[in-house]
Amino acid sequence: MNLIGVVLLAPTILAVYSVLRGDNEAYAAFGTILFFVGMAVYLANSRAIPMLSLSGQYASATTDAQRSLLIAAGQAMLAEGQGRAGVPLIELASLIISVVMLRGKVFSKATAYAGILGNVLLMAVEVVLTLIRGLPNWGMAIAVGAGISMMTWNFLVGRRLLQLGQL
Repeated sequence: MNLIGVVLLAPTILAVYSVLRGDNEAYAAFGTILFFVGMAVYLANSRAIPMLSLSGQYASATTDAQRSLLIAAGQAMLAEGQGRAGVPLIELASLIISVVMLRGKVFSKATAYAGILGNVLLMAVEVVLTLIRGLPNWGMAIAVGAGISMMTWNFLVGRRLLQLGQL
């Protein structure tokens, strides 16, 4: 789901950049570039695509030895865990873009504050995930707050972009 979410966010970030460059082109460009660097790092470190490839190979395997080898490869990937590299860059980029929104005149203050809050909370979740194996109950509460805030941000940004498209 995160892979799909990041890829779908890319056109939104480009649209937001095109709107915000009139308010503060340097920071809007920096946030946009940082987002795409983070996205590239995240996609490059994803286990989903290699696991999909292994799945296809497993489905076409003809011997038990081939299947056993592919199962071992899949288990090794799962044991390594999902790489979160790039996610902090994406969150920092979205935070920068939200701050530019706050200082600009195109997006509402509510939109900017939802983005700032959501991304700060997401960064807090990253810290918790880094320091503590797994996500404790209070960490999950932070993640839920971040999720709600980011859904609000996405809705408000989408609505404003649609309004701007009708002008």
